[in-house]
Amino acid sequence: MSESLNIFSSMGGSINAANTPCPLMPPPVMTSEIQTITLCMGWFWTPEYEFDRIPGILKVTVGYAGGATPFPTYKSIQDYTEALRIEFDTKVLSLEDVLEEYYTMQAGGPTYPPYSRQYRSVILYHNDEQKSIAEKITNTMIKIRNGKKVYVDIEAATDFYKAEEYHQKYVEKSSSSRKLW
Repeated sequence: MSESLNIFSSMGGSINAANTPCPLMPPPVMTSEIQTITLCMGWFWTPEYEFDRIPGILKVTVGYAGGATPFPTYKSIQDYTEALRIEFDTKVLSLEDVLEEYYTMQAGGPTYPPYSRQYRSVILYHNDEQKSIAEKITNTMIKIRNGKKVYVDIEAATDFYKAEEYHQKYVEKSSSSRKLW
């Protein structure tokens, strides 16, 4: 068995579990003190680990978003993208802070197009204010790069499916404490 399958098995994963439909999460509850943004960064394991360590981040859930076909799984992701649903405390962090971390983790944003829909970079906003802030921060990143294109899409959030349990807190569960990127 390969090393990646050993890690997968040791975390409770199985090939059959990967074919079980992932649960559809309810729309996020948004208040003046708690906001949710859905971010896609090419993959979800290390970004989840990094966001979990930021003061003011309340919860990070990995899953699949940005698609239309119901019930994606890791083995059958269809038209979805690996995503993070991030809940944060607005008394500690602003959305601008969260998006600046998003771009920092991607070295200012990808400068090349994604090789598949599964691994693209996308900011999925949940309201018009988030859309406006995402556009402002993204335009700032383009200016910092002297007009060089940043391959980050900004789209309205769609259904979010929680990824299989073996993907949740993957870096923390793995036998290695190394960062995966």
